[in-house]
Amino acid sequence: MAVLNCLIFLFFVGFNISDIVIFVIVFILLIIIALSPSPAGEKFIRYSEGIREINTNKEKEYLLPIFEEVYNKTKKQNPSIGNNVNLYVIDTITINACALGKNTIALTRGIIETMSKEQLKAVIAHEFGHLVHKHTQILIIILIWNSIFSIAVKILKFILKFIEAVSSAFRFGIWIGFIAEILIFSVNILCVILELAVWGYTQIIGILLGANSRKNEYIADEYAYKLGYSNEMISVLYELQDININQKLNLIERLKSTHPYTSERIKRLEEL
Repeated sequence: MAVLNCLIFLFFVGFNISDIVIFVIVFILLIIIALSPSPAGEKFIRYSEGIREINTNKEKEYLLPIFEEVYNKTKKQNPSIGNNVNLYVIDTITINACALGKNTIALTRGIIETMSKEQLKAVIAHEFGHLVHKHTQILIIILIWNSIFSIAVKILKFILKFIEAVSSAFRFGIWIGFIAEILIFSVNILCVILELAVWGYTQIIGILLGANSRKNEYIADEYAYKLGYSNEMISVLYELQDININQKLNLIERLKSTHPYTSERIKRLEEL
């Protein structure tokens, strides 16, 4: 209702570009606030990231007993975790796992095929560590924000290109043609500024998220270790170290990396 009232107000009193920008920002924030803590927000992210339910009997027979064992241990140690966490699958050969929101843990096909049952227990315990420490609730807000921000940028680009096209259609007459040229030039400048702003935003957000995520990885590793999967967690990290031995990152990629050096993670656990 508040959004509708804003639209009616802008329609009757007239508005300029700054009004539109402010309205779009407020509208995006309202959507983020509405979606981020809800099951709908979590479902939206699962859908957008290609995270699916465990479907086949083979998957259920293999994965669910592993998951339930770790889940039961987690509930004993942290009853606040609740009874609604579920395991999901991502159909990619990438070796990875993730936790989202309050109730989502996902394993890729790659990690399921690569790791043993005991190692998978450690991986799932690690992801429960993220849920217990609420790392994932902040992440889901950021993911929703980034998705909506991308849509808003595309809409703004479309509006600017539309203005450019309309201006081009009125290139006749001395004064009208002059005004049209100014509008087209202004739109092109705005497009360049928008591109630079988006690039800067993505770089800064990537670096900040990377630093926070690397810290969270250490916390989740320790959680899995103390939950009873110490040897298994270290074994997983050694396996990952062997797999990623040829992976080289430049400075910017390192700053934006969501995981610390695997050797550092191993060192910390072996010193516990």
